[in-house]
Amino acid sequence: MKTLTLVRHAKSSWAHPELRDRNRPLKGRGERDAPKMGAYLKSQNVKPDRVISSPSVRAWKTAVVFAEKLGIPESDIVSEENIYEAGIYDILRILDDIPEETNHLMLFGHNPSITQVYNFLSDSPNIVENIPTCGVATLNFKSESWFRLRESSGATSMLVFPKNFLA
Repeated sequence: MKTLTLVRHAKSSWAHPELRDRNRPLKGRGERDAPKMGAYLKSQNVKPDRVISSPSVRAWKTAVVFAEKLGIPESDIVSEENIYEAGIYDILRILDDIPEETNHLMLFGHNPSITQVYNFLSDSPNIVENIPTCGVATLNFKSESWFRLRESSGATSMLVFPKNFLA
């Protein structure tokens, strides 16, 4: 069985318009939400075998904070350039190349691709309009191969957003 946890980066700051998009840092809310969401995942015994992230500052920082809460060294996070500005099929191509020994992948990225990939792979009849910043969606697949993931083949085991339970 394969498990995919999709995480949209935490809330980013627009305070410095001179920064390139990929260099935008987390906003205060993002700095508060990421540790709380990471701690929530730890409380749910989430243990990914592999963590990959967009190289953007906001996605990478979110991945680092989650990894810290989950007891994963930052050095184990893989930066994947193709996640930044990815479309749905770019993400699906990344999944095709995940080593088969990886059973649980955690991927940190951006919208609209995070929401699109979730909706494409989920077997839920309900479309999620928007996975918000720092939102987490986990899908379980019967497949033993990342290459064999197909549309509507994943069962949702977690869909949590910061506003649902964080003060």
